[in-house]
Amino acid sequence: MNLLEIIEIWKDNVQIRDIDPIYDLTPEQAAQITTYQEKWRKIALSVTPCDRVQIKNTIQATCDALKKPFPNLIFCDSPVSLSYYLQPTQKTWGFRLLMLWDRLERQLQSQIAQHLWLKLSLHHFKETARFWELVTTEPETLQKTPKLRFIDLGSPFARASLYDYCISVLNCRHNPETWLLFQSLVQECIWFGCYDKMLLILDRPRILSIDEEYRLHGEGKPAVQFSDGFSTYAYHGVKLPEKYGKLFPSQWQADWLLSEDNIELRRVLLQGIGYERLCLELNAEKMDEWREYSLLRINSKIDIEPIYLLKMICPSTNYCHALRVPPSMTSAREAIAWVNWDIDPEEFSVQS
Repeated sequence: MNLLEIIEIWKDNVQIRDIDPIYDLTPEQAAQITTYQEKWRKIALSVTPCDRVQIKNTIQATCDALKKPFPNLIFCDSPVSLSYYLQPTQKTWGFRLLMLWDRLERQLQSQIAQHLWLKLSLHHFKETARFWELVTTEPETLQKTPKLRFIDLGSPFARASLYDYCISVLNCRHNPETWLLFQSLVQECIWFGCYDKMLLILDRPRILSIDEEYRLHGEGKPAVQFSDGFSTYAYHGVKLPEKYGKLFPSQWQADWLLSEDNIELRRVLLQGIGYERLCLELNAEKMDEWREYSLLRINSKIDIEPIYLLKMICPSTNYCHALRVPPSMTSAREAIAWVNWDIDPEEFSVQS
């Protein structure tokens, strides 16, 4: 950091020193949190290719205003192409640009009481882009390069939504040129990082599929796919190998559980296959039965603890339904009572 940058930071601190920090939100301010969460979630979900001309013009205008040199701007089609440019570096143009984001955050944070800032950043706006989880599409090169000066690996949308709320709702003072550049980049791409006189822009994917909880999710197709074909398969936020992800869960085979070593993947396979199919395809052993109910056990070690199932065959439709019960169950009747909140099945049939 040179003397001019130190003076600029000192000026920022002087400008906001006379402002009393915000300790609490009014009901009206608190009510607007969800508005900004949804605003930036919508932006993050976009699959429209970034406007490269617009990005160049915004960066050029910002560099002119801040009297900084224009970087070597590189657009990347996917995390794979991005990884080609990533190498550890020392003090660079990128580091100086990173200082701009730090200054912007310090400006905003100094005007808000620490407890409130932590509450906003950790409990509200941290969840804004929870569904994106860039690590699931990120090559190992990105994860194993510790000296890179990343702007915000994984979720720039969460930071942008927090800044936007502080500026627009809480009226925090800030550097307008820096905020303009930051929000413009976040609005136009999914990730950006800078170093070694380069500003790397990762273009948006062409496919981005999520579930109702904003987790990456695709059935029989990629959850994320970029223009160069690089894809990631995921099931409710869990990354899948292509051999599973390219098939619909109805096509998954129960015997895969016997050879799958990854515990989390076994859990996903169990969820997708369902216990009804598991009973049929893995020849569950019948432990006990009572009326139309059967207590079954699957002997294969496909989960952390043994799988015991309560199976019921509907007399009218012949439909098979199975529920998992604790492995401590010793009879079908005991398992029925456990499922029905410890009510004995004879008593339950009377109550129902």
